[in-house]
Formats: sequence, C-alpha cells, structure tokens
Amino acid sequence: MQSQCAVKSEFAVSNRRGGMILFTLLAILAVVSIFSFTINSLARQKMFQNKQLLDRLNCMVLAQSALNYSAANLQEELEKRPSAIAEFFLRPDVSPDQLVLLPLPLLPELTAKYPDSEVKIQIKILASKVLQKAEDLNISGFDPLEKLFQIELSAAARTGLIACNLSEIREVRLTNLVPGLAGKFTLYVKSVNKSDSLNKFACHIDGYPDSAFSEGVSCMPVILKNGGELDFAATEGNDSSSWQKRGYVFLGGEAVDLNLTSGNFEAFGELFHFYSLDRNSNIPGYFDAVVPTFFSATPDFASKWAQTLNAGDPFASEFAYILKHVVTGYYTTQDDGSDMNYDQRLELSFPTDQPASRIKMQSSSLHLFGTRSNPSPTLVLGNVNRRYADFTGIVVDVDGDGQRDAIVDYVKETSLSPSDIPSPPEEVYAMPGGCLEQGHPIKLDTGLLSYSNMFGSAQMYQEHMCKIITEPYLRSHDFLFFSTEDDFFPTKSCFGDEAAEYQQSFSLKFDTGLFSDRFFYENGNPQAYTHQGLAHKFAYRVTSFNDFLARFYDSKSSILDLAFPIIVENPDGKTVKLPDNIKIASSSMLMLANGDLELGAIEQRNSDAMLTIILEKGSFILDNPGQKPVCANLVAMNGMLKNKITSHALDLQGSLLVASYEPEQFKNGGKIVYDDRSDPSGEAYQNYYRCYVADYALDMKKSITILND
Repeated sequence: MQSQCAVKSEFAVSNRRGGMILFTLLAILAVVSIFSFTINSLARQKMFQNKQLLDRLNCMVLAQSALNYSAANLQEELEKRPSAIAEFFLRPDVSPDQLVLLPLPLLPELTAKYPDSEVKIQIKILASKVLQKAEDLNISGFDPLEKLFQIELSAAARTGLIACNLSEIREVRLTNLVPGLAGKFTLYVKSVNKSDSLNKFACHIDGYPDSAFSEGVSCMPVILKNGGELDFAATEGNDSSSWQKRGYVFLGGEAVDLNLTSGNFEAFGELFHFYSLDRNSNIPGYFDAVVPTFFSATPDFASKWAQTLNAGDPFASEFAYILKHVVTGYYTTQDDGSDMNYDQRLELSFPTDQPASRIKMQSSSLHLFGTRSNPSPTLVLGNVNRRYADFTGIVVDVDGDGQRDAIVDYVKETSLSPSDIPSPPEEVYAMPGGCLEQGHPIKLDTGLLSYSNMFGSAQMYQEHMCKIITEPYLRSHDFLFFSTEDDFFPTKSCFGDEAAEYQQSFSLKFDTGLFSDRFFYENGNPQAYTHQGLAHKFAYRVTSFNDFLARFYDSKSSILDLAFPIIVENPDGKTVKLPDNIKIASSSMLMLANGDLELGAIEQRNSDAMLTIILEKGSFILDNPGQKPVCANLVAMNGMLKNKITSHALDLQGSLLVASYEPEQFKNGGKIVYDDRSDPSGEAYQNYYRCYVADYALDMKKSITILND
C-alpha cells in the first residue's frame, strides 16, 4: 500500500510537471506568436512607411523633373523659327491667366520611370509689362512688342498614394536682337561738336581728290549706302513704299553743315540731283518762277532787246536774255588752279582777305551714294543743313533760234547797291553747240546791260545773285526718280512740306503710314537713347571676356555662336580683343559693360546671322586692313569708332551708332552699307524677336498630399 501510494504520488507530481512545461511552452509559443505578429506588423508598417517615403521622394523628383523638362522644352520651342509658342508671346492680346499650350512629347517616357505614377504640367501667364522701365519710355521710345512676362510652371504629380503639387515662377524676356536704332540707321552720331568738323574732303570739280592737299589736312569721304536694290536698281518708279527701304543718318548736337560734293564717281564725288520744295524747277539747271521784267520768266527767250553792235549773219536784230541757275558742289581747285569762287562769284561767302593757307571750300567727308537713274533716298535727320553753290548766269540768244549761245556773266554775290556794281563785260564768246563757232566774239551793249537796268533794285539783284545755299537737309530731297538720262523729273517726298520739321525736332512719332503697322520709335527722343535702354534686352551675364570666349568661341573653326544676348562684365576695364576674322553662326547681341573693344573682320555664316555689339562705356578700335568687311551693328553711345591704322579704309556692312565721329580716323574714307533686313519697319524684323526663359525661379511653392487607399 505504502509503495503503491508512493507510486501514485510520484505519478501525480510528474503530471503536474508536464502540465507546467506544456503551459510554459504554450505561453512561450503565444509570446513568440504575439512577438512575431508584432514584428510582422511593425515590418509591414515600416515597409508601408518606406514606400510612402519612396513614393514621396519619387513624386517630388518626378514633379521637379517635369518642371525642369517643361522649362527646357519651352526654351527650346521659343528658339525655333518659326515657333507657335514664340508667335504666342508676340501676340499683342496675350494677358494674365492665359495658358501656354506647350507640347511635351517626352513626358510619358519620364513618367514610365516611376511605377504607378502620373504627372500633369500647366504653364500660365501671371503678368506682363514692357521691357524697358517706365522712366525710360519718354526719353528713348520703345518697341511695344518687347516685354517681360512672369509665368507659373505647375506640376501635379502622383506616385502610389502620394500626390504633390510643385510650382515655380520664372521670368520670360521677349526681345529683338537688333535694337531699333541700329536697325534703322546707317550712321547715328549723337553729337557733332563743330558745324564744319565733317567738311574735310579737298577735291576737284569732278569730285576726285585734290592732290594739292596732303593727307594731313584732307580726309577721303565715307560713302553711306542703303544696300541692296536701292543702290543698284535701274529705277524704283514713283512708289513711296520703296522709300521705306533706307537707312537714316542722324547727326546730333549743334547745327551741322554738310558741303555737297559734285562729281560722278562713287568713292569720291556725289552725283546729287535734288529738288527743292519751294521751287518749281528742273534740275540741275533751273529757272526762277518770278524774275525781273528785263528777263524772260521761262526758258523760251521771249523778251527781245534791240542791238546794233553785232553785224552780219547769223546775228539777229534783237537779243534775248534769261536768268539760269546752275547747282554745283564744293570743290577746291580746277585744272587751271582756280577754285569754285573764280571771278569772285562768291565774294561774301569767301572774302579775298582770308589767309591763302586756309582751305576754304572742302566738302563733307560723309557722302550719300546715288546714281543718275537712282539717287540716294537716305534721310538725314537732326539739326543738319546741306550747303551747295547756286550760280546764276545771264544767258544770251544772239541768233533768234531760242537756244543758248553764250553766258554773258554771272550775277556775283555782293552786298552793294546796283549802282555801285560794274556792268557786264563788253564782249563774251560763243559756247560750243550753237550756231556760232566756239569762241566767236559777241559784243554787248553795256548801257542796256547795266545791273541797275536789268534788276532795278538791290533787293531784286540779291535775290537772284550767286550764293551759297544753306538749307535743312530735308528741304531738298535726294529720293527722286528719273525716266532717262535726258528726260528726268523730280518727285516730292512722302514727308511732304513738313520734312524740315521732322528733321529738326526728331522726337515726333514717325508717320505710321510710312511704316505700316511696324513700330520704330514712338514719342521718344533718340538722342537721349543710352545703353541703359539697351541693357534691358540682355538675358545672361559672363564675368570676364576670356570666360566669354572660352564658352562661345571655337578657335578651330573661328565660329562665334551666341545662344543668348550676353553681357560681359570686364570689371578691370582693360581693352579686350575679338579674334580676327570671326564667323557669326546665329543672330545675337553682345554688350561689353566696361572698356574698349578691338575687332577686325566679322563674317556672317548665313544670311540671318545678325550680330549687334554694344559698348556701355568704351569705344571700338577697328583693326581691319580691308580684305573682308565688318558685318555687324556697332553701338557705342558713349564712345566712338577709332581706326588702329588711320590709312585703312572703313568697310562696315551694318550700322554705326556712336557718340562722336571723327573723319581723321579714316583718312582713306570707306563705306558703310545699310542692311535693310534689320529695318524695324520691314517684314524681316520680326525674324529677330527671341524669347528667353530664366534659368532660375523667382519663387517656388510645393504641397504634398496622402491619398485615401
């Protein structure tokens, strides 16, 4: 019994131990299960959090990438010619809140890189304003198409359950790569200090240089040419629209007098034919509408006067006289050594008591190119006068056939009364082409031909005597049209009788009829135009000129390729130099903020490659021997164009805008050929508008949202 009880007791204890172990195991399993579940739950939660973090990051990256892509794509589309987006910004009706419909062909490829994602882009215009500052508008005019836009680029992206909205505000600059001044002017000189400072060309009556004067005191002329069809077409016809295609000349500062040069060779003389609005005349010889009663009013020798001093055939019993004016230019000498003042025709303009060493009658070193069939239509603006000699001759018909047989005399310039003026000579000689043999003597009745008898009063004499005509440049017009060399006729300018007012004030709005719907200057004073007005056009800055060349110039091909209008700081102000014989790949602008710029030949790689170089403070130093031209617009509103070697002729195809121009810099003259492709009033000007998107944001905003599962 006792042993049996002991066995039971031992068995009971064993059962209790087993139960406890089982319970412990179960408890451990429960704890392990709970722990495993907790770990798994935490892991799942962590994985979810990690996915959200990854989705959040991917969503932000996707949105930012989409923004960057859209900004880059927008810039790329704006640079295309033609471009629908560029045309959109050029529209005058573009206003805030309008959407820019930009094609983004690679956006699906970008989204595919992020599983379970999508992105949408929106570009909206927030604001726009004119490119120039408001305070500049009254002094320099503006192009109403040039603007600054603020645009908002927004990206709405989703990756998994994470959505984010990212937006940034950038500036878009719409500018034209050819400033209005450089696009319209062949030559623009802000200030000419002395009235006669440009009259440096000593020449013969035929327009060729006068060898009696050394290079030190005489400068060859620079020919200002319109370029293209206006210089070389046989005829333009009586069509005012053709007058739009010209480069203007502006000579600012004090009054400037340009002495016209007679001649018929492009490099030296001006073959000028012009028509004065206040004369109903034929050119170059013309007849007064109102003359003293002694003379015929028209060139038909209608008034007859008896004569007894000449006998025999072919003399008529009555002689006829007329007054004829002949317009001629300035020249220093003739073959016989006399100058344009021979016989003291211009006694008042060139008195005899002046020192013999003084060159009195030099012509202008600026010439407007033209031909007999197609005279120059260039407009000269500013307080500028043209000067030329108006010689009045008394012409006689001695045989009654109505043709000129001789010139009795010239009506000399004087301030004396007719009673104190000597009578014409007693004898003159027949001219070639008439009925008399050349040189045949013709006797004159000096009593009949006294000046007091012919003119009646000192006032009438002085109205018709030889004189130097000084008149506003637009009072007489170069843009005439001729049918043949023997039968040509003048036509008034489309500027009409107010031409001189245009010339003098030059702050009026230009005739919109002349420029159609294209703007040039509006209510601005071009003389006040400075680099500050031009600086608004530029998009990017480079710190040094060496850095500029390293980025944009390929020395192997000599190609300069400027993707954007660029300002080069050049803080030390030292003279910098463009490489010789560079080639321009595309249209653009370059501004040097400080210092002079030395340059040689510049070549255009294609017809649309128009380069404008602007110096903010310095001058251009031209180092070009002349084998190749400089194809560029050169603007130095506070400087000038200097010639490194003054014997090198100027060959510029473009525009020159400077604060001052000195003929002594170009002793051998040269030419400036206007390029009408960059004319603001022309159709091609719109091809030079460009838009640029800023490469950084003015402001950024972002928001992140967790979507419901």
